[in-house]
Amino acid sequence: LEVAWTYQTGDMGEGFRTAGKAAFEATPILAAGRLYFSTPFNTIIAIDAATGAEIWRHDARPDPTLRYSEVTSRGVALWGDPAMPGVCAARIFAGTIDGRLIALDAATGKLCADFGKEGQIDLTEGVRLRDRGDYQTTSPPAIFEDLVIVGSAIGDNRAIDLEFGIVRAYDTRSGKLIWSFDPIPRTEPEASRLGWSEEARAQTGAGNVWSIMSVDP
Repeated sequence: LEVAWTYQTGDMGEGFRTAGKAAFEATPILAAGRLYFSTPFNTIIAIDAATGAEIWRHDARPDPTLRYSEVTSRGVALWGDPAMPGVCAARIFAGTIDGRLIALDAATGKLCADFGKEGQIDLTEGVRLRDRGDYQTTSPPAIFEDLVIVGSAIGDNRAIDLEFGIVRAYDTRSGKLIWSFDPIPRTEPEASRLGWSEEARAQTGAGNVWSIMSVDP
């Protein structure tokens, strides 16, 4: 075995307040002869799998001034058929360290304008946001049929009433919210059945699903 090629992202987080926390943890995915992956600072990159030549890169531009609890990205997800013609027939989905879900054209790396708001969804809405930079998406979304499913990474040990760790599924084409699930039961009769008092379930947050998810059909 010999090295076929090497590739340097060149993304060192210049200007980021918490650049010293950065950890490269992305596992590339392979489709149609391309490797897709992300840097800790949410630059998403496509390279030729045979040569290592860069095809495109997209800087998701997370806010560099925030104090992030983590600075990493564990990769991206692919939906659609990379061989199909047409804009955004195949889409790369990625979460960001400042709490967004973005959809990119797998062919060009440009935002899919028909998804969410000009290619992005603000995941910090509806989660009782307490501290920006402590509510993040650091793992790739899960894909099931026409759903893109995301969890969150929530900074620990700040308070009791932290952000809600809900898991949400969005339509891969439009970005419409299809369903959401909170690991902490909020409503009756489920809450009482599981032993959660009204005070406890109202106060408790951070039941996050931060790691790479699997889907049971």
